This record gives sequence, C-alpha cells and structure tokens, in this order.
Amino acid sequence: MGIVVRQGVKASIVSYAGALLGYISWLLIIPTWLDPEEVGLVRVIGDAVILMTPFLHAGALNIIIKYYPYFTKPKALEAKFLGYVIGLPLVASVLFFALFFIFNDVIESAYIKESPLFVQYIYYLVPFSFLAVYIQVLEYLIKAELRIAIPRFIREIVVRLGTLGVIALYFFKYISLTGLVQGLIVVTIIHLLLLLIYYKRLRGDIVWPTGGIQKTRYFKPLLNYTLFMFMGLGGGALVSRLDTIMTTSFLGLKETGVYAIAFLIAQTIELPKRSFNSIISPLVAIAFREKDMKSVTKYYHRSSLNLSIISIALFIGLWSNLDLVYNFVSHKEEYMSGAGVVFFIGLAKVLDMSMGVNYEVMQNSPYYKWSVYTAVAVSLIAIGTNLIFIPMWGITGAAVATLISVFLFNFSRFVVLKWKMNLNPFRWNNLGILILGIICLGLTEWVSISNIYIDFVVNGGIIMLIFVLPIYLLRLSGDFNSFVKNMAARVGVTINY
Repeated sequence: MGIVVRQGVKASIVSYAGALLGYISWLLIIPTWLDPEEVGLVRVIGDAVILMTPFLHAGALNIIIKYYPYFTKPKALEAKFLGYVIGLPLVASVLFFALFFIFNDVIESAYIKESPLFVQYIYYLVPFSFLAVYIQVLEYLIKAELRIAIPRFIREIVVRLGTLGVIALYFFKYISLTGLVQGLIVVTIIHLLLLLIYYKRLRGDIVWPTGGIQKTRYFKPLLNYTLFMFMGLGGGALVSRLDTIMTTSFLGLKETGVYAIAFLIAQTIELPKRSFNSIISPLVAIAFREKDMKSVTKYYHRSSLNLSIISIALFIGLWSNLDLVYNFVSHKEEYMSGAGVVFFIGLAKVLDMSMGVNYEVMQNSPYYKWSVYTAVAVSLIAIGTNLIFIPMWGITGAAVATLISVFLFNFSRFVVLKWKMNLNPFRWNNLGILILGIICLGLTEWVSISNIYIDFVVNGGIIMLIFVLPIYLLRLSGDFNSFVKNMAARVGVTINY
C-alpha cells in the first residue's frame, strides 16, 4: 500500500489545493464577474461534455484499467494495445458526432425556450468533448503507471487558473462571451499538451501506437469486453450529470447557475475518494489478474471504512457551517436557495464514498457485465426521477433525484458483489462510525449560535470530541490511528495509545 499512500496523499494535497482555488474562483470571484445565467452556461457546457465523453471513448478507459497489465511487455504488444485504445475513441467520435448533427434540431428544441443562450453555443460541445476524451485516455494511461499526482495538479490547478484567466478577460471586456467559450477550448488544448509532455517524460522511450491487435490472443476477450461496455456507456455520467442538463432544460440557465454553485460546495466532500481510488483502481486490476482475492477484499473494506470517516466528518462540517460558507459567496442572496442542493448532494457523496471501491471491483471482476445492466436500469430511473422531482421542487428536486440514483447505483453493485463473490465492504466498525456520525450531526443541529464564526469553532469542537476522538480511542480504523500517530510524530509528539 506504500505507493497508494504516497500518490494518494500527494494527489489529495493537490485536490484540496485545487478545491481551495475552485472555492475562491467559483464562490468569491466568478459570481462577481459573471451573472447566474453565464455561470449556468459555463457549467452546463462542462457537464454536457462529461455526459458525452463516455460515448466517445467507447469503453477505452475501462479497457486501459482492466487490460493494460496484460500488454506491458513486449513493447510491440503494448504498441498494438495503445493503437486500439487511441483508435477506438476516434471511430466512436465520428459516429457520435454524425448522430449529434443529424438530431441537432431535436436537441435544440429541448433548450430553446428556457435556455436560448445555451443553444447559441451548442456546437462548441464538439471540440470540447473530442479534446476531453483524449485527455481522459492520457490520464488513464498515466494512472496505469500508478502516477496520479501530476495529472491531478494539471487538472486541479493549471486548468482552473487558465479558466479563471479567460473569465477575467471576459469580465474586463477584452473578449466577448463567444471569446470566453473559445478561450476555454484553448485551455483544454493546453491541458492535453501538458499531459502529452508528462507522459513522454514518464515513459522515457515512449511506445508509439500501431495496429495489429487483432492478431494477438487477447483480441477476442478484449473485443467482447469493448462491445459489452459500449452497450452500457454513459450510465454513471447520466446519474451524476443529468441533473444539470435537465435543470437547464426545465428551469433555465439562471437556476442552473445557482445549482452549480451549490453542487460545487457539496462536491468538496468527495475529493479524497478521487485521489485514493485513482491509485487503487489499477491495483485492484492487478489483484484480479493474479487471483489475489485477499487483496481485493482488503482494498474493498479499507476503502469503505476510511472514506466513510472522511466523508461523514466533511459532510457534518459543511452542513453545520453552511451559513458561513455562503457568507463568502458573492451575491449570496441569489445563491442561498441552493442550500437544499448542498444537503442532498452531500448525502449522495457520503453514500458513494461509504461504499468504497465497489465500482473498481465490479469493473475488474468476472461479473463486470452486471455493471452494464445496473447502469442502464439506474439511468432510466434517473431520467424518471428528474422528470418528477424537478417540476415539483426545482433545483432541490434535481438533487433528490441524484441522491436516489446514486443510492440505487451503489446498492445494486453491493448486491451483485455480495451475491456473486461474497464480497462485503462493511464490518461492525462501519456501523460504529455511522452511529457516531448521526449523533454528531444531531448535536451540531441542536447547538445554534447566531455568530457564524463562533458557531464554526463550536461545531468543529463537537466534530472532534464526538466523532473523531471516539473513532481513535475505540480503534475503529487501524489506518486512521496510524495516520494520527504519523502526523503527531511529524510535529514531535509521540502517541503510545
């Protein structure tokens, strides 16, 4: 687990630095520079790209994680594998964009009434998504080398600074709104080039992609995996991004902007999962390749346990101090209506993290096909719940629909892994952590102090005394106790308990 910890910690530091930069940018600066409709435009373009990319990479990302260990040697075999995972998105993109242009009138009709500004820039989704899919391919190839810190730095810091710079140019009237969108494309191109440079330095004698994978003994299982994964593409993206897309269609870009800010606040909860799962996923693939189910079980349980601790603590801290968080948002009166979104999306993040690496285990197991079945089913439910709850409760309804979808997505994977492989991420210590979290949340809700800064200090004390300290004293997580002792040792304090 050494490389997991080192790369995970580095990536977490970068992620939280990026989160801080994102917080400063999107909560303090950008709401001042852009009106809510323009905030909504930038957000819906980004989410639409995220929704489109699974159909463009056509399963290439899953293929890299699952099959890369089989193609590392000799280099001629690796070159054929690279040719496949790079060529596959190209073919898929041509087909997808052809359909995009054919059905463009239908797509535009869904947004022209409530979000005409989005319709003006809908064609820019083509270059955005094409660049984004190859950024993801490169990130996954680098991840397969067990390196995530530098790509995370580029995405979380460099790209965000570039985005902020482009928006600043718009605010100071150096460019038009069209120039802003085009500038974001330039930032995306720079992102791709920086990843290429890093991949070249990481590999040294870089392997150039070639054709001929059909002549290898791995081609048949690889092709079967590709075809099956293609059937279920976009399920996860639909669950996580459909809310923004449908909010734009039903309520307009202004409400999407309010939703975007609230979602960003809640999203900080899941940053540790992004970092640690990024490095654990290739290790899960290696464990399955070596039939090391003991390691798979260990990754599954420990990720669930430790991410539960982190997510619950962050959720309680965020929700109990939400007035303080929104106090730093420019034009907070316009954005405070998103408080319900923060609550339900925050719960969705806690639920997702508490299930550990269930997605990674499912995708690398012999039962990966069930992931496709559940993705299709939950995607249909996501569409239905958004259609029901957005007209009823507005942006809060979109968040409720997302929570339901995330629960069903994770629960279905849990059931399949338990049923087929007898894998269970939960132990009695998970229950102890949940009980402590509920008690702590109740106390922070009960204690109410009008001064938001004093309230922040009191809530922090409650979290430390009622949640964090009992977890340590009861030894509910060995990894957590080791982390505390190591951090104390770094500042010269020895803890013997």
